[in-house]
Amino acid sequence: MRTLLKRAIGATSVCALAAGMVLGANAFTKNERGKEFKAVDKVLKTEQWHFKGAALPSENNISDPLQYESGNSSTCNEIVETACNIKAPESSTNPGQPDLTSTVGSTGRTVAQRIQDAIDTQMPNETVDSFRSN
Repeated sequence: MRTLLKRAIGATSVCALAAGMVLGANAFTKNERGKEFKAVDKVLKTEQWHFKGAALPSENNISDPLQYESGNSSTCNEIVETACNIKAPESSTNPGQPDLTSTVGSTGRTVAQRIQDAIDTQMPNETVDSFRSN
């Protein structure tokens, strides 16, 4: 009788241990799935920016975020010398300025590089909407 009781207690312990392992593994898997979705949810919102340039036109620098202002301009004359209106996310470290270092879509290139690409090819792209003269 004692042997039968010991076996029953042993079998119950093994079953409880196995059930605990299954439930723990299931909870761990659900937690990992939730983390995946959180990582995918981060998408940068692009905004319109207008290249106003520097006080002296000779100091215009399309790579300087301080030379942009929020919104777009209707004074673009389509003479391809520099960018006029662009799309870029707002900088998280310098609010009110475009983040020219963020990457554009799946190109692997930054906003600043895509602006230069548009000027070099004299064609608008996903970043540059229009051009203007210096």
